[in-house]
Amino acid sequence: MILAEEPAIPAADITPSILPPEAFWVFGGIGVVVLFFPAFIAALRGHRSTLAIGATCLFFGWTVIGWLLALVWSLASTGRAEPVSRRRRR
Repeated sequence: MILAEEPAIPAADITPSILPPEAFWVFGGIGVVVLFFPAFIAALRGHRSTLAIGATCLFFGWTVIGWLLALVWSLASTGRAEPVSRRRRR
Protein backbone atom coordinates (compact mmCIF):
# COMPACT_ATOMS: atom_id res chain seq x y z
CA MET A 1 0.00 0.00 0.00
CA ILE A 2 1.39 3.41 -1.00
CA LEU A 3 0.65 6.33 1.27
CA ALA A 4 0.09 9.71 -0.29
CA GLU A 5 2.65 12.30 0.69
CA GLU A 6 1.33 15.27 2.53
CA PRO A 7 2.07 18.61 0.89
CA ALA A 8 5.00 20.48 2.36
CA ILE A 9 4.03 23.39 4.54
CA PRO A 10 5.87 26.61 3.64
CA ALA A 11 8.23 27.93 6.30
CA ALA A 12 6.22 31.14 6.58
CA ASP A 13 3.23 29.15 7.79
CA ILE A 14 5.25 27.29 10.41
CA THR A 15 6.94 30.28 12.04
CA PRO A 16 4.45 32.63 13.63
CA SER A 17 5.13 36.31 13.18
CA ILE A 18 5.04 38.47 16.28
CA LEU A 19 5.08 41.76 14.38
CA PRO A 20 3.15 42.81 11.28
CA PRO A 21 5.15 43.17 8.03
CA GLU A 22 4.89 46.97 8.21
CA ALA A 23 7.00 46.92 11.37
CA PHE A 24 10.03 46.12 9.20
CA TRP A 25 9.71 49.51 7.47
CA VAL A 26 9.04 51.40 10.69
CA PHE A 27 11.99 49.91 12.57
CA GLY A 28 14.20 50.15 9.48
CA GLY A 29 13.42 53.85 9.12
CA ILE A 30 14.13 54.47 12.79
CA GLY A 31 17.41 52.58 12.40
CA VAL A 32 18.49 54.74 9.46
CA VAL A 33 17.70 57.94 11.38
CA VAL A 34 19.69 56.71 14.39
CA LEU A 35 22.56 55.58 12.16
CA PHE A 36 22.86 58.99 10.48
CA PHE A 37 22.07 61.05 13.60
CA PRO A 38 25.67 62.41 13.83
CA ALA A 39 25.47 63.53 10.19
CA PHE A 40 22.17 65.30 10.86
CA ILE A 41 23.72 67.11 13.82
CA ALA A 42 26.73 68.14 11.72
CA ALA A 43 24.47 69.46 8.96
CA LEU A 44 22.36 71.46 11.40
CA ARG A 45 25.46 72.97 12.99
CA GLY A 46 26.99 73.87 9.62
CA HIS A 47 30.03 71.67 10.19
CA ARG A 48 32.51 71.88 7.34
CA SER A 49 33.10 68.09 7.46
CA THR A 50 29.44 67.10 7.18
CA LEU A 51 30.02 64.85 4.16
CA ALA A 52 32.94 63.10 5.83
CA ILE A 53 30.87 62.57 8.97
CA GLY A 54 28.06 61.16 6.84
CA ALA A 55 30.49 58.79 5.11
CA THR A 56 31.81 57.70 8.51
CA CYS A 57 28.24 56.95 9.58
CA LEU A 58 27.60 55.02 6.38
CA PHE A 59 30.71 52.85 6.48
CA PHE A 60 31.51 52.61 10.20
CA GLY A 61 28.28 53.66 11.91
CA TRP A 62 27.11 50.08 12.37
CA THR A 63 29.95 49.64 14.85
CA VAL A 64 29.50 51.36 18.17
CA ILE A 65 32.98 52.87 18.04
CA GLY A 66 32.48 54.31 14.54
CA TRP A 67 29.11 55.79 15.49
CA LEU A 68 30.51 57.34 18.68
CA LEU A 69 33.49 58.74 16.73
CA ALA A 70 31.12 60.37 14.24
CA LEU A 71 28.97 61.74 17.07
CA VAL A 72 31.95 63.32 18.86
CA TRP A 73 33.24 64.67 15.55
CA SER A 74 29.87 66.24 14.76
CA LEU A 75 29.75 67.91 18.19
CA ALA A 76 33.33 69.20 17.95
CA SER A 77 34.13 72.71 16.79
CA THR A 78 32.63 73.49 13.41
CA GLY A 79 35.87 75.03 12.25
CA ARG A 80 34.20 78.11 10.88
CA ALA A 81 36.25 81.27 11.19
CA GLU A 82 34.73 84.21 12.99
CA PRO A 83 33.94 87.09 10.65
CA VAL A 84 36.53 89.87 10.60
CA SER A 85 34.00 92.52 11.59
CA ARG A 86 33.26 90.71 14.87
CA ARG A 87 36.86 90.31 15.94
CA ARG A 88 38.00 92.66 18.64
CA ARG A 89 40.54 95.20 17.48
CA ARG A 90 43.45 96.07 19.71
